[in-house]
Amino acid sequence: MRIKLFKLAARVRVLKTRVEVHVARQHPASQRQAQVVAQALRVSSAPAASG
Repeated sequence: MRIKLFKLAARVRVLKTRVEVHVARQHPASQRQAQVVAQALRVSSAPAASG
């Protein structure tokens, strides 16, 4: 019984995350946020300048 509850809780968490992501994509500012995140990822993954 406990395992079933844990599995159900995990499914609910996954569905909640999917819904949150879906709703966030529909927000007018989501495109700008995506650009900012992409730029931050590019900066953080850029090789460090050796000097």
